[in-house]
Amino acid sequence: RRLTYDSVAGTVKLEGAARLARGADHLSGEQIHDDGAERRIQAAGGDTGQVKIVITPTKPIRGAKPVPDEPVAPP
Repeated sequence: RRLTYDSVAGTVKLEGAARLARGADHLSGEQIHDDGAERRIQAAGGDTGQVKIVITPTKPIRGAKPVPDEPVAPP
């Protein structure tokens, strides 16, 4: 695992099972690049190609059904 911070450019790069979290929201992947100046975050999944992002709504949406934490297998 590695974290590289560039104070001049205002960027952070996380490598190797990277994870960012803010409260209940989180982002994970093999690499995460946070560009503070551009207010942009990019993630890559590495060999698996998988990136996971969870954003929790601040208020319940009327009529919305709860979403399970894990994917549901097809019937």
